[in-house]
Amino acid sequence: MNNENSSKQVLLSVIGIAILVVAVVGVSFAFFNYSKEGQYSNVVTTGSVFFNFTDGDAILLENQFPVSDATGQAYKKADGAKDVLSFDVTGWDTSSKGIDYTIYGVKGDIPTQEKDKLTSATEYVEGDRLADQDIKLTFSAISGTDETTTVSSLYATPKTVKAGIEGGGPLGTTTADGCKLATGKIPSGTSEEEKKTIKFELRMWISDEQVLVVGDGEKESEAQKSENAQKSVYGETEFAKKFYSLKILIDAKTATAGA
Repeated sequence: MNNENSSKQVLLSVIGIAILVVAVVGVSFAFFNYSKEGQYSNVVTTGSVFFNFTDGDAILLENQFPVSDATGQAYKKADGAKDVLSFDVTGWDTSSKGIDYTIYGVKGDIPTQEKDKLTSATEYVEGDRLADQDIKLTFSAISGTDETTTVSSLYATPKTVKAGIEGGGPLGTTTADGCKLATGKIPSGTSEEEKKTIKFELRMWISDEQVLVVGDGEKESEAQKSENAQKSVYGETEFAKKFYSLKILIDAKTATAGA
């Protein structure tokens, strides 16, 4: 999971603008010109808007094997640990609109030694990515919430990434093909002193329900069994070279109605 600033995709155009339109009336005759400015200036302005997404250390779980949901949910943000991603959404809006935002999980980058501080010597390629059905998530809002903050019921309890993708396709890099994690609102009529901050936490792990690890020589026969029809089947050597990565994407826009 890439923790660089480039991984933060905040889809909000915040524009402070004043457009001045001066009405000019013009009448022309031969050798004579007449013009007059309109009496009124026509002005369009926006309010003061602020929206920010700040994430902490990326999750980095190395040399992982499938674990139970109880184990995955017990991951904690401890000193030096990278088991949990914590991040904040902060904003205010002096206008009468407010800001609606949605949080998505989208496809993350291929991990590299240089960016992700991996301790193993493995060099990954896209074909090494685990299936979306092999990874489970829990997502929670831990402070600053109100009635406008809604965490997807899918991830209140552990569910696979695949479960949250509408249409059943693979996890992609846009809101259209990501998995929806939460929605919320920055209220209208608020100042910087009244700014709203919501803290979120994400946990992810390899599911022991969706990933079946078998001996290399048994992979084909295991994959043909009816009870494994909806499961990924990996040989031990193949599984040892797999990875998964996920990014958080925030889609925020001016609300269509006031708070």
